[in-house]
Amino acid sequence: MYRIVVVDRSAESRGRIVQAIEQILRQGAEEFHFVPRVSLKPLAIEEIKFHGAPDVCIVGEEMVQHDIGEIHKIRKLYSTTTLLVKVPAQWGTLSTIEQLARCGADDVISEDLTSRSFLQKLILLSQKSAKPHQGRLVLVTGGKGGAGITSVAAAIAESAMDAGKKTVLVDFDTETQDLSRFLRARPYINENLQILLDESAVVTEESVRAALVQVWADEPNLLLMPPVPESRALYEQGGHLVRVLLSVFEQLDSLCECIVVDAGCASGTLLEMLYRIADRVLYVVPNDPAALFASVDRIKRFRPLLGETAKLSLLINEVHRNGLNSSLLSEEFCGAAELDASAWLPVRIPFCKDAHRWPGSGSSMAAVGSAQVGEALRAILVAIEIVDAGSSTLKGTGLGLLSPLRQLVKLISGRAQEKVKALPEGSGVPQDLPAPRMRLLLPQAVTKESQASVKSGVSKKLVEVTAIDSPATVNQQAAKPRKLISGVTIS
Repeated sequence: MYRIVVVDRSAESRGRIVQAIEQILRQGAEEFHFVPRVSLKPLAIEEIKFHGAPDVCIVGEEMVQHDIGEIHKIRKLYSTTTLLVKVPAQWGTLSTIEQLARCGADDVISEDLTSRSFLQKLILLSQKSAKPHQGRLVLVTGGKGGAGITSVAAAIAESAMDAGKKTVLVDFDTETQDLSRFLRARPYINENLQILLDESAVVTEESVRAALVQVWADEPNLLLMPPVPESRALYEQGGHLVRVLLSVFEQLDSLCECIVVDAGCASGTLLEMLYRIADRVLYVVPNDPAALFASVDRIKRFRPLLGETAKLSLLINEVHRNGLNSSLLSEEFCGAAELDASAWLPVRIPFCKDAHRWPGSGSSMAAVGSAQVGEALRAILVAIEIVDAGSSTLKGTGLGLLSPLRQLVKLISGRAQEKVKALPEGSGVPQDLPAPRMRLLLPQAVTKESQASVKSGVSKKLVEVTAIDSPATVNQQAAKPRKLISGVTIS
C-alpha cells in the first residue's frame, strides 16, 4: 500500500486534489496495472502531526499562495517523505521553483499534469521509497504439464527449509490445487487470500499471515499459501487483483527468507507480474521428447517479460528413465530457443522411482527420493543462490547411523501433516509422538548390537505405533512382516 496525504488550507481544495488523483488512477488503471495500490487521505496542516509519515505528501496551491513557509514546517515533520507541491500556472517560474526547493519540496505538480506523467512519477517514487529487498523469490515454471514443476517447487522449498531458511510456498494452481493437495496442507482453497483480493480487508502483515498455513505442525519454517478459487479476474488485463498480489508479495518478502512460487496455471497479467518480480526464474525442462516443442515455445514467448534483475535458469528433470540424453537435450533446446548454454544449471534431477511417489504423501521428493536426488537439490540451492556453497547446513542432516532408518520412516508414513524428528541416541521411542490418526513404523530400542544393522539400512524388528499406543507399550508389541515396496518384505 502506497500512502499519499493531501495537505491544503481548505477542505474544498483538498477534496479537489483527491478527486483529481482518483480520476487519474482510474484512467491509467488498464495500462499501468503494476502501479502500487494507493491510499489517499486529505489532512489539514494541524492534523499531520497526529498521523504517521506517508510515502508522499502533496501540498495544495492555496497553501503556497498564502504562505510558502508552511512547506518548511511540513518538511520538519515529514523528514523522509517525498513532498510534491501543486503550483498554479503563474507560479511556474524558475525563481519560484528554486524557492520551493529551499523550503524542502522534492518536485512540483502542474495543473496540466496528464495521467501518464503522474503515474510515471508515482512509479519512480514508489521504487525509490521501497523497503530493502529481504526474501529471495524463485518462480518455478515450465512448458507443459508433466514436466515436474510442482515436484521441483515442493522439493526446493523443503530443501531450503532444511538448510535453515524460513520458506513460503505459493500455489497458483487455482484449477486443481495440486501443490496444496499433494502436501496435504489444508485448507486447499484460500478464503483469507480471497478476502484480500476482494478488497474486503487491507493487506497487512497480520492479514497475510492469516492466508498462510503451516505445512507440518512441528516445522514453523515452512509455510504454504494455498490458491484462491478459479476466477476470470485473475487473468484479465489490468485487473486490480494483480496490484493486490503485489502488496501481498511485499509482505511475504518481509516475513521470510525464501519464496518459492509454483506458477501452476497462471497466465496473462498474473504470469507477467510473476516474471517481473522474480529474482530467479527456474524453468524446468523434462527429458521427454514430446515436451520439447512446448517448452521451447513457451520460453520464447515469456522470456521478454523477465524483470531487469531476474535471472533465467534451465533445469533438466529426468522424468523418464530412458528419456533424452542430457547433453543432447541441452544442445537441441538451446539451439531452438536461441539461448546460451550458460543458462543451464550445472546439475540435473536424476530419475528416481521413489521420488515419483511423493504426491499425496504429505511430503516432497526431497524426503522420499534417493540420496542422488537429495544431493542434486542441495546443489540447486547453491546454484540459484539461496544458500552459500560453504554453508554448514548443506554438509549433512546430522542423523548419523539413523539416517537410513529416517528415510524409511518418511517413505512409509508420507509424513502426512507432520515431520518425524530424529530418534534420540539410545532410545527407540521419539519424545514427541505424531498427532492422532498417523500410523508409523518405528524401530525398537537402538542398542549397540543393532546399530550395525541400522547403519546398513536394514532394521531387524519394526513395531507398529498407533494413536492409542503409549511410549511404554511401544517396545512390547511384536513386529509383523509388512510388505513395504513391491517385492521387498521386512520382518
